Amino acid sequence: MPLRSALGRRDNLILILPTLDDFYGGRRCLGESFAELECLLIVATLASKVRLRLVDGQIFLPDPLMTLKPTVSVQMTVESVDTPERRPATV
Repeated sequence: MPLRSALGRRDNLILILPTLDDFYGGRRCLGESFAELECLLIVATLASKVRLRLVDGQIFLPDPLMTLKPTVSVQMTVESVDTPERRPATV
């Protein structure tokens, strides 16, 4: 059923609204900034320790929706990044 006809029916509207609540309104979730910071720290930590490479023959074709997701599953290899010993920064 198209969204425009689903919005006209009250029983379908109840099923749709919970999925749209993050996209409208002037109020933000209290934990949104904290969740974004946590996500950034996780990605930064992973990026400093591993390198992701597409398996030979794999092609990444993004499907542009609200976010970019691959059109087909993507196979990747994970390689450890050799980092030098951590030393205190010199000023």
